[in-house]
Amino acid sequence: MFPFDSIQCMLVIESYSFNTDEVRLQWDEVPVTLMEKVELPDFDLTGWNTMLERLQYPNGIWDRAQVNFTFARRYGFYLFQSYFPTSLTVISSWVGFFFDTRSVSARITLGVSSLLALTFQFGNVLRHLPRVSYIKCLDVWMIFSVIFIFCTLVELALVCQLSRWEREKQLGNKVISQWIGHVKLVFGLNNCYQS
Repeated sequence: MFPFDSIQCMLVIESYSFNTDEVRLQWDEVPVTLMEKVELPDFDLTGWNTMLERLQYPNGIWDRAQVNFTFARRYGFYLFQSYFPTSLTVISSWVGFFFDTRSVSARITLGVSSLLALTFQFGNVLRHLPRVSYIKCLDVWMIFSVIFIFCTLVELALVCQLSRWEREKQLGNKVISQWIGHVKLVFGLNNCYQS
């Protein structure tokens, strides 16, 4: 999957006007020789293979020489422009796990700003990607990054709710114990007057 993919390019050599009665194609022992090393900005030439075919057309038989070049995509650009920055954004969203549970605004700010930063990074990455109909590895990476950051926001909501329930429980216990103390005091005073 893109950008960790390789590409096959085919070069076909065939006579347009002359069939095998007039032109025969044949590969040498070393069929492909590079005069100098091929340097492409986005790809490395990793290999090639050759074929020789005879094709039957209505006007006769034609020779076809074919070479298939294999290119591997250089993915360093995508690592440094996409994967590393988004990884840092996701990891920075985890810093909120170490904040105090009462620091709700700081945790929300960190989570939402991480999600916004990732959204802008994804938009920037999409501008540099080829428009293809299949899912790319980078798409999967970005989707999972968004899911991770969204999960940090869900964790924030759960922690805030549990913390609130705990405070309410402690407050309720405090109110109940104070009420019971007042009741005992009242009944204790009543018992003193009756005896």
